[in-house]
Amino acid sequence: MSRPATYFEPRPSSFSPLLKDIPLVRQREAGVGVSQLFSRGAQMIARREQMLIPICLNNGYYTRERVFNLLLFASRTSKQVSVFFTDGPAKHNYLAIGKTEREARRECHRHLNRLRNHCHAALARINGDRQTNELFEVSFVDWDSIYQARAFQREYRHLLRLYQADERFREDVRQTTHEVLRKKVAPLEKLHLQQLSMNSVVEMAVHYSLEELAFLTTYGTCREFKAHELADEANEGQPKPFVYVYYQRWQVFERLVEGLYDGINRQEIGFYIID
Repeated sequence: MSRPATYFEPRPSSFSPLLKDIPLVRQREAGVGVSQLFSRGAQMIARREQMLIPICLNNGYYTRERVFNLLLFASRTSKQVSVFFTDGPAKHNYLAIGKTEREARRECHRHLNRLRNHCHAALARINGDRQTNELFEVSFVDWDSIYQARAFQREYRHLLRLYQADERFREDVRQTTHEVLRKKVAPLEKLHLQQLSMNSVVEMAVHYSLEELAFLTTYGTCREFKAHELADEANEGQPKPFVYVYYQRWQVFERLVEGLYDGINRQEIGFYIID
């Protein structure tokens, strides 16, 4: 995936909570453009604002140690941290490669339990020497709550229409879906276990990305999600800023947040890439 020259992605070193190694000022002095999305993310980290962390199923990045380091970083850089797993949308990938609904749910549940155990183990390590009033706590947002939220349902319908109408958005969603599925589909094709067409598989699995994007773009405004401390009575109806923390670039997410597909600049969202 090509890297736009006008983008700069700030990275901390080894999950360091220190921001001195995020050279936004030096980038400006050098005349290099800084994406507002990444700039907002760095500023939100500096202000210790709300943080949203994904922990993805079937992703080798999320080992037990990396989950610990990620939550340790969060404990030092945010006063309010929410975590979500991708067990809800992940079922579309399993269905796309020929699993039954029951098999897909079983696989998602199995991987969810493993990742949830990683999180609980990480929290136990982080809080091992802390007093009761100093414990680091995380809110877990579950997909039952997400799917029932009216704001999510409206946004999902909006993204479905956008997917059908906007060629750029459709191609970007398909590209990110293809990258996720490539390693899963190839063995099945090689063994002739099923007659799979990559195009048909991708078309079924794009709902994974569409559901996750719909959640992310409504999280700052929706009051219906479980443990929604984002709901601020003093600023009811106003988006609550949050920073999305991930380990790599995500082009379709970046472009959607910045309004390149539908003209909606979602300025309540920041993006922070952790190494």
